[in-house]
Amino acid sequence: MHDERRAHTNVGESERGGADSSGAEPDVRRKLSRRQRRLELVTNFILTAEKYVGHKSRPGGESEFGRRSGYSAHNIPWSGAFVDCVANDAGVSLPACVYSPSGLGELLRGRRMAKSPLPGDIVFYTFATRAADSFSMPHVGIVVNTIDWKDRKVFTAVEGDVDGMVCRFNRENHDVLAFFRPDFNVRPGRNGTQQTDIVSISASKIKIGARGRDVLNVQTALRETVGLNDASPAIFDQSTSAAFSRWQRRIGFVGKDANGIPDRRSLEKLGIDTGIFSVND
Repeated sequence: MHDERRAHTNVGESERGGADSSGAEPDVRRKLSRRQRRLELVTNFILTAEKYVGHKSRPGGESEFGRRSGYSAHNIPWSGAFVDCVANDAGVSLPACVYSPSGLGELLRGRRMAKSPLPGDIVFYTFATRAADSFSMPHVGIVVNTIDWKDRKVFTAVEGDVDGMVCRFNRENHDVLAFFRPDFNVRPGRNGTQQTDIVSISASKIKIGARGRDVLNVQTALRETVGLNDASPAIFDQSTSAAFSRWQRRIGFVGKDANGIPDRRSLEKLGIDTGIFSVND
């Protein structure tokens, strides 16, 4: 992959100011259109992160980002919640990083790791978010500039929960655990757009031990998003529950909340993100 995002302030300029594609072949125009949408999504992701620079948590350490993720308390690091909220606001598909080890694991499974950073990448660090708790989860941020990477191995990132603030920092290579590249490809019929021709399932019928077509639709959605192995078709068995637990972690459920027992919020998001079903009572 060439460095199409080396300086995000110039993202897409060559495409916007280049040759007119009006006379190009249809497949070329489609490729250019997809590329342009992708570059716009990357740019929006970075600008969304940067607009929060200077944001401070409330007295006691509680943050708006932690509240939005469902985990807000003075003793809970919120650097991952910041990344999640920025991704959500910018319309970027990304495994939840509110608990950064879960996000790290999902990105590894998705083979999204990169050797060198580009603007828009997610960066996980070798140190914890809270300096006073060296054994807490890894700090995480969003790469916004890589102009000094080639010569000095330095990049700029926007990070949450740095002394209770959202800050812009220059970081060095030795601070980095790994860089990960979000999937910036725009997919028709996804990203929260509810379709009108999908099936409707009953939330009350989706539980451990349940059987039927509604369960089969959930299994189909799980297979598409997190994988589903050795499950009995149309039966919400232990394999299905384990896959649903992974889905819950992927969207930001932490600890005992990611128990593999479907709740309405995780079911609705699974249906919306896959476009396979909607949820009713």
